[in-house]
Order: sequence, then structure tokens, then C-alpha cells
Amino acid sequence: MFKTISENHIKYLLVFLLLAISCCPFFMANGFYILIAVLLLRFKKLEVRFLPSLVIVLAAAFEFYHNYNFHGYELWVTRQIIFYFFVAMLVAYYVKLEFLPIYINIIYFFTLISFPFFLLVHINGGLAHTVSELFPKFFTRSIGFYDTNYDQINPIVYNFDVNYFYGRNNGPFWEPTVFATLLVIAQMFNLFTTRRLFNKKGIVFSLGILTTLSTTCFIAYFLLIVSYCMLSENIKPGVKIALVFFAIAGGAVLFNKAPFLREKINSEIDGIDEKVDKYGGDSRLASAILDLKEITQKDIYVLWGKGSSRNIRIGGIDKTVLRNCGDTALLVEWGIFYFIFYFGLMFNTFFQLAKYFKVSWIYAIVFVVIFLFVGFSEVFFDLPFFLGFLFLGFIAYNYNHATSRDGELPPPLANEPTPHFPAYDKMWLEINN
Repeated sequence: MFKTISENHIKYLLVFLLLAISCCPFFMANGFYILIAVLLLRFKKLEVRFLPSLVIVLAAAFEFYHNYNFHGYELWVTRQIIFYFFVAMLVAYYVKLEFLPIYINIIYFFTLISFPFFLLVHINGGLAHTVSELFPKFFTRSIGFYDTNYDQINPIVYNFDVNYFYGRNNGPFWEPTVFATLLVIAQMFNLFTTRRLFNKKGIVFSLGILTTLSTTCFIAYFLLIVSYCMLSENIKPGVKIALVFFAIAGGAVLFNKAPFLREKINSEIDGIDEKVDKYGGDSRLASAILDLKEITQKDIYVLWGKGSSRNIRIGGIDKTVLRNCGDTALLVEWGIFYFIFYFGLMFNTFFQLAKYFKVSWIYAIVFVVIFLFVGFSEVFFDLPFFLGFLFLGFIAYNYNHATSRDGELPPPLANEPTPHFPAYDKMWLEINN
């Protein structure tokens, strides 16, 4: 059966599954072994390279250290993390730089599908409830916090949960901020591959970000747009200054006039003490404060972290408490050396992609700052999809230094398709049209 499936289909499937096991509730519970199965079926074409393998060896060494030094550290946590790194590397090296246009097309597809559901809940909430209940229980994932269970009905193409019925757009992902983050990443890739933000797909992504009502991602996207304007060679310096002025003024007006922005930030700040004392977390700022308190208990924690096992890294009795600041989570789990190494690899990826696609290297700094910013709101950085970013830099570096003598030419840099990567050529033309 698989002989009739093209390489292009396999690459789409792998990128989708890597994204789905990271961010889609249904696949987070059921999809990991599907991805493993697809990779095993393509075993002969999988690549294992030396430098990326060293990254996995380093991560494994950290995890074995945590497992050995902390009593009660679950072995399955170590096993899962190593598998996540390994799968992320295999997918990245199988798909290579076609990862970017494939990801753009996947997010574009899900964004278009999300709009009718988003409009439905605003037009007729009762009908939206009825539609969500039409799907079999097989697609329902229940999660519990503080003795309360929440159902996420996730029939692959959309996630119907409490956020959706509050009027926010989840897409198929576990939370609106996650969807917004993935849309911002799609715009980063869009900028790389087309050197534009507001082509057809870019406009759709921008509308999608607005429908999520994610304060964090509004600010992150604002930073991306300002950076795009400032770094554009087609905009005169005087116009750039005016654009930045109007953008800042517009942002200030929007913050004051849009209640959900102002109230959300104020409630986050006002509720810190209660979240820390009563729940042991449960907000971004409270999580950050508690994570930093934990990591500074001993100097050794600052250096090497406490690991990813909630039995170890969550102080206090309630191990199910929400700790949802991804930046400090990475720091307390892995320590300062790994934190620097992680974002060093992330910078390398964006730097090599900027070099390959011939855009300003300053975008590498901007994109790392954006990742740190959105990471403050969600625990992203241990997820397989985000681990994949650590390996794309090695691939882009190889393309940047490839010659015809190597026998492996990179995909086209502009609207000049070559016969070497026909699947990439087709997607490249789709993006530019």
C-alpha cells in the first residue's frame, strides 16, 4: 500500500504527526506510536548524523543524571524525553528544509477550517455545542485539575473545549495561545520562504492570530511586524520611523480600548499571591516565581536542573498543579548550561535559515526573542515539534555549504524551480502564488 504513496505525502504526514503529538489533544494521547510506525516503515531512508546525535547523547546524559540523583524520578520520563529527541531528529532529517513550506501549508489548511467553527460559536453558541456533541466519544480527552474534569473534543480538525465556548479559536490544538504561537511560527517561515508577511497565506495567518485573542501572541506578532518593517530594504528610513511610531501608538490605544488585553494582564499580576499560596502555580507569573524559587534552593539545581519528573521538580504536595511558564520550566528542568545551549541551537537554526533564504541575520535574534516571549505563556520546549528546531540548523548549515560536487543541491532560493527537489518546487510555487 505504501508504495503508492509519494514521498511528498510521507513528508506531509511526518510533519503533521510531529506537530500533532505535540499540540493536538487527540494525538497527544494516541499519536506517538503512529509516528514511530511511519518512521519504521521508511527505515531505509532515515538519516542519523554525528552532530545531531551528540545533542541527543547530551540530553540523555542530563536525563540519566536526573534519574540517578533524584529518588522517585520515573524512568518512563527519561525514556519519553530521549524518544522525543530522537523522533524530532529523524523527522527533521527526513523532511529537511521542505519542513518549512510543508508546515506553512498544514497550518494554512487548519486555519481555514477553524474560521467556520469560530464564527459559529459567536453566531449561535447553542448550535456550536450541538455540533461538538456529534463526534464520537473516541475523540474526547478528559483532563483534570483541582478535582474538576474538562473535556476536550478533538476530532483532529478542531478542538472543542471551554476556551472555544468562551469565543476563542483553538484550531485543532489544545489551547488558543498554542494555535496563535503556531501561526506566528508559520509567519516566520512565510517571511523566510517568500520574504513577505502579507501575501495570501500571511493575511489568513494574521486573521487567525486575531481570532485566538491571545495577548502573548498579539505582542509577539507585533514584534515580528515591527522587525519586518525595520529590516525591510523596500521601506525608506523615514517611513520606518513613522511606521514604528504609529505601531506603538496603535498598540497603546488597543491595550486601553480592548478590555480583554488590559484586564487579562492586570488579573495576571493581581492574582499572583493567591496563585502562589493557594495553588502553587496556575498562572504564568506565579509559575515563574515558584520555578525560580525551586531552582535556587541549591546551586547544583541552577547548573544541572531538577529534571522533568513532576515528582521532583514541583515543590509541595500538589504534583498536578499547573506550572505553565515554559521559560522557567526549561531552566528548572535542565539548568542554566542546557538553557543556553538550547537557545544557542535555536539561534543557529534561524541564523542558518536566514543565510540560506538570504534575509537579514538579525531575524535570528528577533525569532529567538519571540520564542522566549511565547514560551513564557506555555510549556513548549520539551515538545517534539519544538525539539525539531534544534536540528534544522544543522540541515540548513549543510545546504549553505553544499556544492555540486557533494551531489546534493539545496532547494531553490527564489522562484527558480530546479529538478532536484520536485516536491519542494511545487510547494514553493504554491506559496509564491
